[in-house]
Amino acid sequence: MKYIARISLPAFLAAAALCSSGCLLNYVEDAVTSKVYRDPAAWVPRVSDEDGNPIDAGVKVVSREMKVGDPVTVKITVNLRQGAPVDDVIDDEGNISLPIIGEFKIIGMTTADAERAIRQAYIEQKVYSNCTVSVLCRAAQAAAEASYSITGAIHKRGRYPLKSGMTLWQALIAAGDVSDFAGDKITITRGGIKKSFSYRRIKNGRIQDPVLYNGDIIEVPD
Repeated sequence: MKYIARISLPAFLAAAALCSSGCLLNYVEDAVTSKVYRDPAAWVPRVSDEDGNPIDAGVKVVSREMKVGDPVTVKITVNLRQGAPVDDVIDDEGNISLPIIGEFKIIGMTTADAERAIRQAYIEQKVYSNCTVSVLCRAAQAAAEASYSITGAIHKRGRYPLKSGMTLWQALIAAGDVSDFAGDKITITRGGIKKSFSYRRIKNGRIQDPVLYNGDIIEVPD
């Protein structure tokens, strides 16, 4: 026996109106394509609001992992006496050269991870019974300090830390998405130059989602 779904007349007329206006098509497109850009791994917490007040004080911006070619400075302090700083560049195998220990792999670590790992290595190899290690990687530090600002018809205005490769759509989602009264043309100001992008066309995958740069200002119109 075949079952036929029954649709009330008011519901049928409402659906027909949506189809004729094109709204239903847009709704379907949104449901299918928006998933492409809603990548939770790219979302980031705000570090301050538009007035410079800290938000979520318990959340810290973590420096990026160190990569091949990054210049690194390591300082080791033993009994309050600091040795000569070790300046090296992470080689193709992800190593730097440390006194006594020799080659030590730090690729893929943050500076905090490297500090703990190097200290543990010196203690486990009985080079020192205790020591303090400081690791500086300016490239990782600069990446952690990168940020963008977003204002206008958005749910959470403020300054946000910028993750490498982050796009305009991902930035909008990180800020709670645009408000119900937002306009379509979103402006990015970069170095004093403004460029507008269609929110709907980016959301539906019809145009390329632009990558953000440090210092970008995003304005969502009312």
